[in-house]
Amino acid sequence: MPAESRLITSVRKWVNDQGGKMIKIHQSAMSELGVPDTVIMLPKHGMMMVEFKAKGKKPEPIQEFRIKEINQHGGRAFCADSLDSFKSQINHLTNEPPAGASEDEGV
Repeated sequence: MPAESRLITSVRKWVNDQGGKMIKIHQSAMSELGVPDTVIMLPKHGMMMVEFKAKGKKPEPIQEFRIKEINQHGGRAFCADSLDSFKSQINHLTNEPPAGASEDEGV
């Protein structure tokens, strides 16, 4: 299984364990280029769009542009290359730890 597929599988399991939902969007010829292809919905964190990449891989310039555009228009979007980077981005975008993090952290 390719690295990106393994990442998506591990994130899907984590999201499901948190009571969330992960939806993979299948692009078509009519789709806007660069739009993140995964929608994540998490309790207490809302909905966000995520572009997954294999470890160490960076998004294409059009993907970076679309992520920035979504965020500038009040949405939440980011790129992740590991489960840890995914959780870190959730924390960054929502200013609170992702579900499942220890409630005692920082006390």
